[in-house]
Amino acid sequence: MWIGKAATVFGKYEKIWKNNRINCEAKMRLCESIISFSLLYNTELWQLTVTLSKRLDAAHHRWQRSILVVSWKDSVTNEQVRTRIGQHSNREY
Repeated sequence: MWIGKAATVFGKYEKIWKNNRINCEAKMRLCESIISFSLLYNTELWQLTVTLSKRLDAAHHRWQRSILVVSWKDSVTNEQVRTRIGQHSNREY
C-alpha cells in the first residue's frame, strides 16, 4: 500500500530528521511536501474508509513523533505532539 512507500521515502530523509541544526518547522514543511505527496499519490482511486483514515492518521503521527524524537514510550499524546509542531487539529485527507 502507499503507506509503506511513503514510509520508505520518510526513511530516506533520516539524516535530515535527526539533524539538530534544522528547525522543526523546516522539517515539517519538508515532510508535508515530500512525504505527504508520496503518501497521497493517486488517492482519488481510494475509497476512504474509517479504517484507512485511522491508518493514515497513525502513519502521520508516527512520522511527527520521529521528527520530534518522541518515543511512544514517553507518554506524550498525539494532541501534545501536534501542539509542539504547531498543527492544532487533525489532518484532513
